[in-house]
Amino acid sequence: MKRILKTWALVAAAAMGAVACQKEMQEDLPVTGKTVQVTFVAGTAETKTSVDMSGDTPVFAWGENETFAVLEQTDALAAASSVTYEKVDGKANITATFDANAGKGEYKYATIYPASGYVNATGLDEVSLSLPAVQTMAEGSYDPDADLMVSEVVTANVQPTEAQMVRFTRMAAVVKMTLKNFTLAEGDQVEQVIFTAEGKTLAGTITADLAKPNGFAAAEGVDNVTVNTTSSTDVYFTVLPTTLEAGNVYTVTILTNKNIYIKNGAIPAEKSLAFEKGMVTRFGVNLDGVEPIDKWVLVKDASTLNEGDVVAIVAKDYDKALSTKLYSNASETSTSARRDAADISKYQDYLIVNDNVQPFVLVTGVADGTFSFYDATREKFLVSNNKSSRYLINQSYADLNTSFAITIDAESGDATVKNTEGTYEGNMIRYYNSSKYFYSGTSANQAICVYKHAGVTGDIPVVDANVTVPDSDESVVIAEEGTAVATDISTEQVTFNYVGPWTISAEAESEWLDVAYDATNNCLTYTAEANTGAKRETTVTITASLEG
Repeated sequence: MKRILKTWALVAAAAMGAVACQKEMQEDLPVTGKTVQVTFVAGTAETKTSVDMSGDTPVFAWGENETFAVLEQTDALAAASSVTYEKVDGKANITATFDANAGKGEYKYATIYPASGYVNATGLDEVSLSLPAVQTMAEGSYDPDADLMVSEVVTANVQPTEAQMVRFTRMAAVVKMTLKNFTLAEGDQVEQVIFTAEGKTLAGTITADLAKPNGFAAAEGVDNVTVNTTSSTDVYFTVLPTTLEAGNVYTVTILTNKNIYIKNGAIPAEKSLAFEKGMVTRFGVNLDGVEPIDKWVLVKDASTLNEGDVVAIVAKDYDKALSTKLYSNASETSTSARRDAADISKYQDYLIVNDNVQPFVLVTGVADGTFSFYDATREKFLVSNNKSSRYLINQSYADLNTSFAITIDAESGDATVKNTEGTYEGNMIRYYNSSKYFYSGTSANQAICVYKHAGVTGDIPVVDANVTVPDSDESVVIAEEGTAVATDISTEQVTFNYVGPWTISAEAESEWLDVAYDATNNCLTYTAEANTGAKRETTVTITASLEG
């Protein structure tokens, strides 16, 4: 049976009396020119920002490098121009600098921890605060930058020059989640743990009256918290207060350097899991029997792709992948020839159910930033038919190399895959969904994305070059009057089957001749300007390399 233990974050600290603290800090602080420095001291146990839970009772403590935002309310609201912090005898000494502001009827001050938790405010009675959805767990504790707290409001009739003792209210709920019966696959290292509670607001912004912080309201949020951590046992994080009632579902997703582990659960009947502000909730998740899933990560920067990377091409909005079923260049009107794209599932920036994903190994192309897509299972390449937007798995040449340029929008992840060698100008990969073909790039909702198989490097085929050209004392004769279109050079004279980087060029002074490689027909083509003079000659050079 799951045991849920809630522990008050209010730790007994009778020895830390307010009188003693005040006595220690009673000293005047200078008014310097046009600014005033106001110091706040917080030392009681419930105001601290990390937790040691090795014992039965949580022990909180201030860190060495804390950050704060401090607000001053008169007839207008002002934020401190600078805030410094020092840890003295376990207490937080917070000094805020404000513009000198004499002659106001009342001065009110409030302190927010951490500084990054303060978003904006119209007054102390309406302050927007933020609890981050991505947190980095400290060793044996939660992320201090996710420990959202506000101080009590201090009221004075002048800008104070004496230290003000304050207490903080913790707005966040602290969570210690223990992963039970969790066995990592060989070579796995935990990188992130994601806790999701469907329909609940776990992180985001809240709006609070700092004089009455207990009554804050969630403004905009998400139902998950991502924790950056290497721990495979205890995971600490914070959430906005909420309660999972009986029947509510949750998901724990563990991302390692190579795999994804997913545990779905539901709160049992007559039970609940409460995350209450200012409290620590402990619970366990049983991962017995959870198997690793291949980790495919959305690529948002094409420059991070390298030779040997294993990738998949996926329809962005249709949960469809370019699959082994989708390689025919058949007519769109031929029902019998249609091929369904494979159904896949996504979670945030990951593919999580991917048996149907077609993997391709990237092979460096003829230019920087271009690649060939190699299907290792069938030992064939993805190629363009050089006549339309339809891309297909080559069925004729195991060693045919067609290069594609990959560009990706860093914000959306929308990818463009463009043939760099063919004559077609479109930026399209074709996939089939339900009743029709879609061509990526024709509209925003038909975009494709590129996913990379994390921690996996594919085998790149080593294929002997198969190049046939005339002997040095022979020539290829072309029409002297020139030609307006590309014309094949006899495949008996020139052939070129090769996997690897290569170039083809005519002599620099021979601008009248353009020579190219026709990937579809596996031959060289030429386009010559019309000849109005004597016979012309030039040398065409093919340069290729194999294993250096």
